[in-house]
Amino acid sequence: MNEINKKEIYKAVRKAYKEGSEWCKHDFGRYFKIMLDTYDAEIWVDEFVDINNWKQYRSDTIKYLQCNTSSNLDRDIEEAYTEDAIHQLKKAGWIIK
Repeated sequence: MNEINKKEIYKAVRKAYKEGSEWCKHDFGRYFKIMLDTYDAEIWVDEFVDINNWKQYRSDTIKYLQCNTSSNLDRDIEEAYTEDAIHQLKKAGWIIK
Protein backbone atom coordinates (compact mmCIF):
# COMPACT_ATOMS: atom_id res chain seq x y z
CA MET A 1 0.00 0.00 0.00
CA ASN A 2 1.05 3.56 -0.65
CA GLU A 3 1.43 6.11 2.13
CA ILE A 4 1.21 9.90 2.11
CA ASN A 5 1.32 12.56 4.76
CA LYS A 6 -1.73 14.80 5.26
CA LYS A 7 0.58 17.85 5.25
CA GLU A 8 1.80 16.91 1.75
CA ILE A 9 -1.78 16.71 0.54
CA TYR A 10 -2.67 20.06 2.10
CA LYS A 11 0.43 21.71 0.61
CA ALA A 12 -0.42 20.45 -2.89
CA VAL A 13 -4.07 21.51 -2.55
CA ARG A 14 -3.05 24.94 -1.28
CA LYS A 15 -0.70 25.44 -4.25
CA ALA A 16 -3.35 24.34 -6.76
CA TYR A 17 -6.04 26.50 -5.14
CA LYS A 18 -3.74 29.55 -5.17
CA GLU A 19 -2.92 29.03 -8.86
CA GLY A 20 -6.58 28.61 -9.75
CA SER A 21 -7.67 31.65 -7.74
CA GLU A 22 -5.02 33.82 -9.39
CA TRP A 23 -6.11 32.58 -12.82
CA CYS A 24 -9.73 33.56 -12.15
CA LYS A 25 -8.81 37.10 -11.06
CA HIS A 26 -7.61 38.04 -14.55
CA ASP A 27 -10.91 37.82 -16.42
CA PHE A 28 -14.61 37.32 -15.81
CA GLY A 29 -15.90 33.83 -16.58
CA ARG A 30 -12.69 31.94 -15.90
CA TYR A 31 -12.87 28.93 -13.62
CA PHE A 32 -10.74 26.08 -12.36
CA LYS A 33 -10.99 22.55 -11.04
CA ILE A 34 -8.61 20.88 -8.63
CA MET A 35 -7.77 17.38 -9.76
CA LEU A 36 -6.30 14.32 -8.05
CA ASP A 37 -4.75 11.20 -9.51
CA THR A 38 -5.25 8.43 -6.96
CA TYR A 39 -2.60 6.32 -8.69
CA ASP A 40 0.30 8.53 -7.54
CA ALA A 41 -1.47 11.15 -5.33
CA GLU A 42 -0.60 13.98 -7.73
CA ILE A 43 -2.76 17.10 -7.29
CA TRP A 44 -3.00 19.85 -9.90
CA VAL A 45 -5.28 22.60 -11.15
CA ASP A 46 -7.06 22.63 -14.51
CA GLU A 47 -7.84 26.18 -15.64
CA PHE A 48 -10.49 27.17 -18.18
CA VAL A 49 -11.34 30.42 -19.96
CA ASP A 50 -15.11 29.89 -19.75
CA ILE A 51 -17.82 27.30 -19.07
CA ASN A 52 -17.63 26.04 -22.66
CA ASN A 53 -14.12 24.69 -22.06
CA TRP A 54 -13.18 21.56 -20.10
CA LYS A 55 -11.00 18.47 -20.09
CA GLN A 56 -12.26 14.93 -20.07
CA TYR A 57 -10.03 12.30 -18.50
CA ARG A 58 -10.40 8.66 -19.42
CA SER A 59 -8.52 7.27 -16.43
CA ASP A 60 -10.48 5.87 -13.50
CA THR A 61 -7.77 7.11 -11.15
CA ILE A 62 -8.27 10.81 -11.96
CA LYS A 63 -10.81 12.51 -9.71
CA TYR A 64 -12.27 16.01 -9.58
CA LEU A 65 -12.02 17.29 -6.01
CA GLN A 66 -15.14 18.74 -4.44
CA CYS A 67 -15.20 21.71 -2.10
CA ASN A 68 -18.00 21.03 0.36
CA THR A 69 -18.10 24.21 2.41
CA SER A 70 -20.25 27.31 2.50
CA SER A 71 -17.36 29.40 3.79
CA ASN A 72 -15.66 31.96 1.60
CA LEU A 73 -12.44 31.86 3.60
CA ASP A 74 -9.50 30.51 1.58
CA ARG A 75 -8.28 28.37 4.50
CA ASP A 76 -11.70 26.70 4.89
CA ILE A 77 -11.91 26.06 1.15
CA GLU A 78 -8.41 24.55 1.11
CA GLU A 79 -9.34 22.33 4.08
CA ALA A 80 -12.49 21.15 2.28
CA TYR A 81 -10.50 20.21 -0.84
CA THR A 82 -7.92 18.47 1.37
CA GLU A 83 -10.60 16.41 3.14
CA ASP A 84 -12.03 15.29 -0.20
CA ALA A 85 -8.54 14.37 -1.43
CA ILE A 86 -7.99 12.31 1.72
CA HIS A 87 -11.36 10.61 1.25
CA GLN A 88 -10.59 9.78 -2.40
CA LEU A 89 -7.11 8.49 -1.58
CA LYS A 90 -8.40 6.29 1.26
CA LYS A 91 -11.00 4.81 -1.10
CA ALA A 92 -8.14 4.00 -3.49
CA GLY A 93 -6.25 2.18 -0.73
CA TRP A 94 -3.78 4.84 0.39
CA ILE A 95 -2.65 5.14 4.01
CA ILE A 96 -2.80 8.72 5.27
CA LYS A 97 -0.30 9.60 8.02
